[in-house]
Amino acid sequence: MATAQNWNYKVVSLTPAADIWGRIKEDKAQQLLDELGRQGWELTGILQPYGQHAPTAYLKRPA
Repeated sequence: MATAQNWNYKVVSLTPAADIWGRIKEDKAQQLLDELGRQGWELTGILQPYGQHAPTAYLKRPA
């Protein structure tokens, strides 16, 4: 019988990758996500709720 995988989760605002109007600068977003990937985090989704200036990234990695 296989054992269940345990996960750690991380929620990150992409505000550091946005300009003053909340528009995402792709190069800064990629740098931020690349750094998180080097730390073992896997992007599972991005959501930008109505009224927020920058999206929120949801990540996971094995515990």
